[in-house]
Amino acid sequence: MTAPPDSPGSLLVFREAESRFAVPLAAVAEVLHAPAGPVPGEGIAYRGGRLPIVALEASGGPEREAQVGERLIVLKRARPLALRVEAVEGLVEMGPRELSPADGFYVTGLLKKSLKAVGRAGGEPLFVLDPDALGEALARRAAERNPQARDAGPDPPRR
Repeated sequence: MTAPPDSPGSLLVFREAESRFAVPLAAVAEVLHAPAGPVPGEGIAYRGGRLPIVALEASGGPEREAQVGERLIVLKRARPLALRVEAVEGLVEMGPRELSPADGFYVTGLLKKSLKAVGRAGGEPLFVLDPDALGEALARRAAERNPQARDAGPDPPRR
């Protein structure tokens, strides 16, 4: 199990499936409005290429159609991809003393290897996700949805 973040930092807080999640702001390229309805398997046009879009779907079940008002959190990666969420709530500053390791939490789907820490913000639980593990899980799910989408695969090894 991974340890909570080592230093205080800004977290982008979002809501999905009646739960609150966060990723480090440093891992976010931008936040966009999600197109409503079904998203093509190859994603949407983005900066001269395609942007694979994957829903968090905390339950691990089948993806639902996007609703008006949802957002895309574009993760900074060599091959960008977007996490579709119900709502982005804003930023919160949290440090290691405010977070606990995610030991003992049973999660499935994309969260299984992505859940890094748990804290409280605004009186509610906040599940902090590891952006690298989340990005890899999203890339795998995007590739499963559309095997021809080469730009949805895992990032190439870093040198």
